[in-house]
Amino acid sequence: MISPALLGTIAVTCILALPVSSGAQQTRAFSLDVNVGRESVRTSGEYRSPQQGAAVDALLALRLGSTGRGAIIAGVSTGTPWAWTSTDICLRASNGGCIPTYPNFVRVGALAGWENQRTTLRAMGGPAYISADGKVAFGLQARVDGAVPIVQRFALVASVRGTMVPNYRGDAFQVYSIGLGIRLR
Repeated sequence: MISPALLGTIAVTCILALPVSSGAQQTRAFSLDVNVGRESVRTSGEYRSPQQGAAVDALLALRLGSTGRGAIIAGVSTGTPWAWTSTDICLRASNGGCIPTYPNFVRVGALAGWENQRTTLRAMGGPAYISADGKVAFGLQARVDGAVPIVQRFALVASVRGTMVPNYRGDAFQVYSIGLGIRLR
């Protein structure tokens, strides 16, 4: 059975592959970025060092309107650690229990921001829905990415992303990611 996420990705890819109808239109309204990279987590709480370091991220963005030097954009992003780890070994915590491992945060964000005229640089930020280990929290996300066109509708993309989670199980978290990937416009 095809999952709704896969079906949505296929539909978006087909829409983006359609030819541009107007000769005056320079850029497509939608873009899809997929990145793979490294992730680092910092926290105010007592947690074991994470065994994962890889992360995946996707962003579906819409160019809303032009400004003098670029355009206003909005999008939906999602990201998660690539390697899922767990252990049954209990390391004693200062409070007498076991030290938990870092949560494997799954993030979904609603972002808005700015993109330059050549669509090679953009900055976005907004709220994020965070889920891990059956718990839900809310936070803030920010991202900056740069793209280098390689063929007609594809570009190589590099991104820097950050997520602040002010309260997850009573602790604050900051998740930082860098990645390389592909943009389909």
